[in-house]
Amino acid sequence: MSQSFRRFQVVKKVVESTVITSFYLQPEDNEALWPAQAGQYLTLRIPIPIPTAEKDVLRTYSLSADITHPDSYRITVKREAAPLTSMDIPNGVGSCWLHDVVEVGSLLEVAAPRGHFVLDESSQRPVLLLSGGVGQTPLLCMLHSLAKTSRETWYIHACENGAVHAMQSEVNDLVDQSDNQLHSIVVYREPLTADYDAQGFDCIGYIDKALLQSRLPLDDYDVYLCGPTAFMVAMYKLLIELGISKSRIAYEFFGKAVSLDALAFGVQQAPKVSSIAASKAPSTLNNLIFITNPDAWAI
Repeated sequence: MSQSFRRFQVVKKVVESTVITSFYLQPEDNEALWPAQAGQYLTLRIPIPIPTAEKDVLRTYSLSADITHPDSYRITVKREAAPLTSMDIPNGVGSCWLHDVVEVGSLLEVAAPRGHFVLDESSQRPVLLLSGGVGQTPLLCMLHSLAKTSRETWYIHACENGAVHAMQSEVNDLVDQSDNQLHSIVVYREPLTADYDAQGFDCIGYIDKALLQSRLPLDDYDVYLCGPTAFMVAMYKLLIELGISKSRIAYEFFGKAVSLDALAFGVQQAPKVSSIAASKAPSTLNNLIFITNPDAWAI
């Protein structure tokens, strides 16, 4: 095993929703965890033989919990089905292995936290966290860090419905303990009957200009954005339209890294996003616009 990897044991596996599961990892050698910043990810070596792969299959998963936890990391993973077309390394190979094979007691090869999508802890500006789907994972990690500060923070999460929505109770606990410093808004595209009964969401449809203007105080925000590509393109354009400086918008792609500015305003063709407002319930939705991996658009 490469010196850059260490063995970690899965000490807890928690099903968070119908498609999302969390894994708690402790170092087998009982040595200290590597230091981490809120928003970074771990790299896992996936021990699945793929004949056409020339190298080890590596997958990255964001840290999703409090980075000051003394003895374990948490990653939270959406189960991604393999694509319909033939590929050398299916996009779902890592997540399916974690969900279907890895159990409490399993040993994983893990490399140290890395990544530049991190919370700027030197800033005192208020914070807007915008997440779509499993893009919530690095932002939830940031929310834990922000809960230890006095910075006003708005966490807005969009997903399909309560069946796929993960870890909102954890968000609610942080908000309830924050003395009105943290705020949460949940937007469901197609809520289920059970969601109406539970009253577990705030808006229906999509995050739009009217929603942000009606819920957010006018302020000079630092914005952190993560989710499916189409979601991020739509949010990026909306933020620019609202007058937020590009330099104040940090984002991360799950998949191939590209320029969000180029997708939103450049020559590249951005995925088309519905303009239905968050205040109106859609009759039908085209789920393909929420594909996480931008390479999938070619398929």
